[in-house]
Amino acid sequence: MRYFLLCVICIVVLANAEAQENDLTGRVYALLADYQVNCEEVRTKPWAFVGKGVSVVLDGGHVASKDRWYVGCQQGKNSLFASAETYSSSDNKYREGWNQRFESDRGVLLRTRIYSDKSTIVVEDLNDEEKKKAFRRISRIDPFEQVLSTAGNLNAGGKSRRNSWELLLADECELSEGRYDKDGNVIAVFKLDWNIPSTLDIVFGKKSRFFPVEAKWTLVLPEERRLLLSHQLIRWKKKGALFVPVQLKAISNQPSGGTKTFEIDFDWRLDKEVPPKLIASSMPDWRENIRTLFDVDWKRQGVAPADLVIEEEDVE
Repeated sequence: MRYFLLCVICIVVLANAEAQENDLTGRVYALLADYQVNCEEVRTKPWAFVGKGVSVVLDGGHVASKDRWYVGCQQGKNSLFASAETYSSSDNKYREGWNQRFESDRGVLLRTRIYSDKSTIVVEDLNDEEKKKAFRRISRIDPFEQVLSTAGNLNAGGKSRRNSWELLLADECELSEGRYDKDGNVIAVFKLDWNIPSTLDIVFGKKSRFFPVEAKWTLVLPEERRLLLSHQLIRWKKKGALFVPVQLKAISNQPSGGTKTFEIDFDWRLDKEVPPKLIASSMPDWRENIRTLFDVDWKRQGVAPADLVIEEEDVE
């Protein structure tokens, strides 16, 4: 797999002499290949994760917080992605708003809203417009894809624009800078020629086996004005011979002028740690076996904005 990706990289880089000149490290695309190979190798095995944390909106003098839950599992041809906002309502009752997506060789099934286990939407039975709305409402939230995506995708039901690997090899994406910082990390800056031009700054952490530990999205506005769209920090952990993201801290700017912060911790099970038949579309509650495996409850945990500081440790 790595050899194939390196071949693709060579074709892309050789076709772009400017990218070669701008990468003073000569390593940016090779590090991206290592990252993508690790992602793909994880996906060849059974896996499951539970992510829990908090999102906090700071808008003027107003503060609003919600607990966040992210659940995922893949076994053979079956996969489950679920996300939720949980909060206390004005009548002092505890609420959960779950979006769940189950994929199998028989198609895609969706469950929505608080009491989502009461009804299932069969996507193939919907008309085209209904399908579009359903898919927009409930999409895959993959921690590996989130690493290089914007913080706004952590909203329940969010979805990245496209696969991060495809994005960085696309025609509208150009590597404008590759260098080392004083600590030996590799800094890469990509320019993206979208309707609103953007830049993506990636830090490949020396202490984290040069996996991405920071991703910053910036909009380039007229007159060279710049607006920070999203800033994420990532912490990694070794599981067997592979690596998984175990913490995301993120901040995004809101259209109203405020900010929204996330702090999410992920717990993982890989390969033989995942018991057989953990998920099935026929289950009354798709999440229950995962909840039991990780010994968690969907309860409100507390409120604390992400401070966007991760102490990077050597990943062994």
